[in-house]
Amino acid sequence: MHSPSSTTRRLLGAATTLALGCATALHLPHHPSRPLEAAAPPAPAVPPVVAAETVIKVSPLPRASRSRRPSGAMPVGNIRGWRQVLAQDFTSGRLPAGWGIYSGAPGGNPHGWWSRSHVAVRGKDLHLVGDWQRGTFVTGGLMATDVATTYGKYEVRFKVSRAQGVAYALLLWPKSGAWPSGGEIDFAEDGGGGRRSATATLHYGSANTMLQKQVRADFTQFQTVGVEWTPGKLVYTLNGKPWAVVISNKVPSGPMRLAMQLEAGHGTPWSPAPTKATPRTVDMVVDWVVGYRRA
Repeated sequence: MHSPSSTTRRLLGAATTLALGCATALHLPHHPSRPLEAAAPPAPAVPPVVAAETVIKVSPLPRASRSRRPSGAMPVGNIRGWRQVLAQDFTSGRLPAGWGIYSGAPGGNPHGWWSRSHVAVRGKDLHLVGDWQRGTFVTGGLMATDVATTYGKYEVRFKVSRAQGVAYALLLWPKSGAWPSGGEIDFAEDGGGGRRSATATLHYGSANTMLQKQVRADFTQFQTVGVEWTPGKLVYTLNGKPWAVVISNKVPSGPMRLAMQLEAGHGTPWSPAPTKATPRTVDMVVDWVVGYRRA
């Protein structure tokens, strides 16, 4: 999350209440104030973004073509070097067991609220919905509580509607709940707006230092984002192709879980709070998710 989940997941700030099935208190991060789409965004006030040791661009930032479902089938089974431990395409008509839904006030974010009713399976997709309720922008988020890996490979095929003031994040969160000391890996997040780019952020250290990279694509159309997490290294992927690499001794080395969330903006330049201009309804649609541990 940038400011943790780029801005949200980052719910952390204060203590955010996550109803993970039963109701576990989790702190989710806040995101840094960093506008994603500015031509030359100012450096975030806090925490600092460190670039020296780490981020290596392995190829030009790709402009993804509009991805359509037929070309984005969910991978099933083990692949070389990885054993599949999570594969969910949400076709059963209801949320499968093993997912914990957020509930309550996001920590450190006075502008939003989590509600279990805003996470739903409709048709053959998972929907995280945001809308106005009595002056508060209410959204949904959830975590794969039954799967935790130390190192792994994760992919999520999703799209999200345009909305100033509404952020999203796809991330790996420490199983221990210790944040920021346990680290955080946001492999796609956005503070709100036209959805023409996404940021990947590694959070680490007691000061929540961040290492960030940005990729351009149309995220109002289905795209598959992912991360390969190995000792001291992160490879961020878009539609199966690497777009950036982080090599650092700050890469987390403890067990983490996959989380997905839609959230009201935090009221920072990077993630503005919802306003009257924010759409009445915002929808983040997840087609499928897969996860692997090292074989």
